[in-house]
Amino acid sequence: RFEGNTVPALPPTPPCTRARERKTPALPVFSGFSLNAMSTGTQALVQYAVDDSKRGRVMGLYTLIYRGTPALGALGTGLLAESLGLRLTFAVAGGICLVMWFSTLSRRSTMTAALEAEHS
Repeated sequence: RFEGNTVPALPPTPPCTRARERKTPALPVFSGFSLNAMSTGTQALVQYAVDDSKRGRVMGLYTLIYRGTPALGALGTGLLAESLGLRLTFAVAGGICLVMWFSTLSRRSTMTAALEAEHS
């Protein structure tokens, strides 16, 4: 009986890891649901906030950014990890996320007022 991964060239997976993978499907399910809800909500918000005559162009640009940015981010992360190491790279990425979150948080009331205003 083979007690490892399905590919014999790989080292066997520890039994505790296999048991944990079978018992906790909640995290991937929650993560997938959250990503789908965020994506749908963001698209609805963008479509609502944009004038009808510009909606197609804005949604095209939104899709380009939404699909293209992760690829560029992965490339940049890989290049940075090559030179700084993985731990420092993720620390830098986390720092960038915090800076962006705080800058958005400081403008939250302005963004809320702009989105709730009557648009023609």
